[in-house]
Amino acid sequence: MHFFNPGRTPYAERDRELIGVEHARLARAHFARHPAYRPTPVHTLTDLAGAGTVHVKDESGRMGLGSFKALGGAYAVHRLSERDGGGTTYVCASAGNHGISVAAGARELGAHCVVYLSEQVPEPFAHRLRALDAEVRREGGDYDASL
Repeated sequence: MHFFNPGRTPYAERDRELIGVEHARLARAHFARHPAYRPTPVHTLTDLAGAGTVHVKDESGRMGLGSFKALGGAYAVHRLSERDGGGTTYVCASAGNHGISVAAGARELGAHCVVYLSEQVPEPFAHRLRALDAEVRREGGDYDASL
């Protein structure tokens, strides 16, 4: 089953391929081989703000990265390395999880990674990136400027 964003149309064939079920299976198989991968637990909460029973997917322990969004960049780095054969420097701008993901993927491959952060991003986040061997460059007053 697909749930396409009605505000983002038209979807090209390449878009459908990237967000399709088969690509999701490939990504899941990729991460299932990772030694730190564990299935994401789902917790059941009852009587949450009058909503009845709520099921919460807990991403806080996701491969030490702390977010479901932190898998996309790492997966993209691995896919690009398969295509390009290595020796690539991976560069992105980030204000959060995406930079962590790209840095983690690059580190696993022994590749160089540069993450651009705006001046607004707190320094502890920059330290997390550096701990993943990413080179951090500060650029601009906000995220758009860091792009």
